[in-house]
Amino acid sequence: MTATVERDIAQKRRGLDMEELPALVVATPTDGPIPDDSRVASQTVLSTAALRVVEIAFGPGAELTEHSAPAPIIVQVLDGAVDFEVGGSVYAIQAPGFVHLPDAGERHRVSATRPARIQITMLLGAARDAHAERTSPSARVG
Repeated sequence: MTATVERDIAQKRRGLDMEELPALVVATPTDGPIPDDSRVASQTVLSTAALRVVEIAFGPGAELTEHSAPAPIIVQVLDGAVDFEVGGSVYAIQAPGFVHLPDAGERHRVSATRPARIQITMLLGAARDAHAERTSPSARVG
């Protein structure tokens, strides 16, 4: 790839102007710094109508309090280890492990057991498909 094409793609990625990028997008985790205190830092890696990929870096002891996602998600641990709590159970996940929550709105919590970096993929298209299926006339009982 020429330097000009690489620069143009990098500029579009920073601006998240995904409409002009080719259908196939190859993204690399950012490898940004992990906070050295109990803070959390996040960065959107990719955002399209169908999915959103977010990378979150956790300092030691940092956590995302209980919350839900608007779509099914896949959470992959890129570095370190986290405790992932869902449905009253806690799962210890180390890199390169992952967890999939197939239902939008499922409450969960993530805490770093040591400095960690995770990547969250929100399957926005799947959430729209599920909503359309639930609200279609054929899904209604007469």
